[in-house]
Amino acid sequence: MAEKAKKVVGTGTLSVTVISASNIYGGAKAESYVVLTSSFNKQRFKSKMIKKNPNPSFAQEFNFFTSSPDGIVTVELFAPKFMKDDLIGKCIIPTASLASGVPEEKSYDLTNEPKKKNRC
Repeated sequence: MAEKAKKVVGTGTLSVTVISASNIYGGAKAESYVVLTSSFNKQRFKSKMIKKNPNPSFAQEFNFFTSSPDGIVTVELFAPKFMKDDLIGKCIIPTASLASGVPEEKSYDLTNEPKKKNRC
């Protein structure tokens, strides 16, 4: 289960903090990273790689800059592979319901989970 803390900070900035994930397939050798993409300004961010941990703690904050953050943020969890990284799962977070300046913390279920149920 990966958790996301979301908050809006100031005018034109949507801040998303990726907290953690759990039960990533691969056991003690599991490696993973997160990619965040916004629909409203096409910004894309990639988290640090967490190695040898099926329950990674990312604790990273990403700031999307825009004057109107209406849309979605897509969060994808990947496991690195030699030729092409495996998509473990993804979640889509609608941003229209967020109140300006009010921190929110939520957990989201992953979809497109090929091997094991995880949450983000």
